Amino acid sequence: MKKFKKIILLVLIFIAGFGIGNAVKYYLDMWRADMSVQTFLNAIEAPYKNDNYGGATPEETFDMYLTALKKGDLELASKYFVIGKQENRLAILSDKKDNNELDDYIAKLENAKNTWKIKKDEFYNWESRAAYEYETVVEKLKYIEVENPVSKQLEKVAVKPGKYNEIIHFEKNNNIWKLYLL
Repeated sequence: MKKFKKIILLVLIFIAGFGIGNAVKYYLDMWRADMSVQTFLNAIEAPYKNDNYGGATPEETFDMYLTALKKGDLELASKYFVIGKQENRLAILSDKKDNNELDDYIAKLENAKNTWKIKKDEFYNWESRAAYEYETVVEKLKYIEVENPVSKQLEKVAVKPGKYNEIIHFEKNNNIWKLYLL
């Protein structure tokens, strides 16, 4: 009977040790998973936390963008866009420069600023998103590149002659206004 009690005691100790070991392993795995998620989130958030290109108002950001364009600093100009659009915007600006279209583009933006009107609605609340709307005239058929919202790829679209309303969209990140759509 003593031997039986010892065996039962050893089995209980083994079961208790196994249970405690599994509980410790479970909590260590959860801690490691939390640390991995936090490391991942920090890596994603780092560019946004370190991004200080932009102004305290949408107008200030737009002026900074225009100033960089006038100086020919396309890389700086692209940094006034939200992080995910900077590389694409730099490519667009470089194409405009290579095709001698940059001066016309700057003139168009200056004209837009002189005629724009505030767009305010449920989406453009001016706390996290803001927009200006302006009218532009297309005198002859032209093709522009537009980002496809599904594929995120640029596509050429035909624009027929006529009057169009365009929007300059800003988003606020870390209390800095960034260009989102232009």
